Formats: sequence, C-alpha cells, structure tokens
Amino acid sequence: MTQPIRLGVAGLGTVGCGLLRLMEAHAPRLAETVGRHIVVTGVSARSRDKTRGVKLDAIPWFSDPVALAADRSIDVFVELIGGDDGPAKAAVEAALSAGKPVVTANKALLARHGAELARLAEDKGAALNFEAAAAGGIPVIKTLRESLAGNRIRRVYGILNGTCNYILTKMQDEHRTFADERKRDKIAERIVGKLRLRRGDRQKSRRRQQQHRTVTRRLGDDIVADNSGSAGFVVDDHGGLQPLGKRRSDRARNHVVAAARTERHDDFDERRKFGVGRSCRTDD
Repeated sequence: MTQPIRLGVAGLGTVGCGLLRLMEAHAPRLAETVGRHIVVTGVSARSRDKTRGVKLDAIPWFSDPVALAADRSIDVFVELIGGDDGPAKAAVEAALSAGKPVVTANKALLARHGAELARLAEDKGAALNFEAAAAGGIPVIKTLRESLAGNRIRRVYGILNGTCNYILTKMQDEHRTFADERKRDKIAERIVGKLRLRRGDRQKSRRRQQQHRTVTRRLGDDIVADNSGSAGFVVDDHGGLQPLGKRRSDRARNHVVAAARTERHDDFDERRKFGVGRSCRTDD
C-alpha cells in the first residue's frame, strides 16, 4: 500500500472529536476502500487542556491553525473551527495557497466567502470540499457534480437544515404562515433565555453554598447563627427567620461562641440538643 493520506484537523469540538473517533473506529475499512491509510498528523484547537474524550497524546499539536494548514506534514486540511472570519478563513486560505485540498463543514464561512475561496482554489489547483457544510452532510454536492453531470442545473432552491425543515413542515401541516412561525420562534427564544438565566442563577447559588459551606444552626429558642460568619437571624413569633443588623449579628455570634466555651464541660448530649459544637464557624 502507498503512503498514507495525512490529515490536519483544526477545531476539536463536537464535529472534530466525532471525526477522530470515527476514523479510529473504522480505520481498516477506510484504508481498504480508499486504497491508502488515513492518519491524523496534526491537530489544532483553542484550548489544549480541555477534556475531549479522544486520545491526542500521539498527535502533534499546533496552537496556530494557520501554521497547521501550511505545514508540510499534512496533505489535506480539515477546517472545523467555525465562524465566517478570523482563524477559520485564514487557515483555509493558507491551505489553498499551499495547493492543499481543504475539507470544511463551515456554513458561515462559505456563505460569506465561498466564491472568493472557490476562485483561490481554482487558481492554485486545489480542491475545496464542502459537502459536510451542505444539507446536514447529505451528499448532495457529489450528486450534482457526478450523477447529474449530464443535466444543466442553473440554480438550486431550498432550505436544507433540520431547524428550517421543521418550521416548513409545521407550516404545511398546521396551515400556518412564516410570520406565525417566526412569532412562535421569538416567544420560544424568550422562554429559553429566561430558563437559561434562571439556571445560571441556580448554578451561582450552588457555587456560593459550596464555597461558604454554610450551616445554619438553631441555638436555644430565639437565636440562629450562620456559620459562614456573614449573618445572624432571630426567630419571630410565627417561626420565621428575621435577619439581624450587622452589629446584632456580631453580638449573636459572640453569644454563641461564649455559650459554647462556657458549656464545653457539660454533657455532650445537652450541647447537641441546642446545636452548639466546638466552634461557630466551619471553614473546611
């Protein structure tokens, strides 16, 4: 078998890591189908320390995707960074300028700079493969180029991604207009935004609780102290907790410490009954 095809993969998100897993799992079958082994000889991503669930120790790491695209150790550059500009565009341009084939799943990049990149690829004699960016990976581009080569296709109309197809299906089945669906979509976006905000607030609250390790103890019949050392409360006539002012909170805390010291020689069960331990703070 001839020399392997060497890939450089830029972008190790869901798609990039999924590609590496598939290539590892199906390596023998791919080699038999293509006639050459396909190996990854370079990867690039924003963060090297992130846990991705794929083995990267044996693959050379490039902090700059443009350097990876132009490196002589790769034959084909795979761009999975995303975005219509910045490092994604610069890396694709570098690979095409070096005469290397490019595979991309970047819809935004092609929508904005597709014609420009196609001209560059033609000038350099390199292939710009964007099958993965069209119709959710359905091989429609290959079909148009090869299976329909005898037909003259002037233009393609269509909305070819799952979300838009879902909207079109709802319009057809429920006899709704696009404006109706857009209105529903905006309402859904607001609801999702509020849910995310609430989830973020809950996460912040949990982090604060974990950091402070707050343990609220009831001491006697009317004083409650917060072991984080930040607040004190009084139990009202209805059994509720009313916050004390800062000075009263300090006095309540001092009262608890004094009570704990005074009664440290008393029976352990008695102290447990009132919730008094060795200290009024828990800093662990």
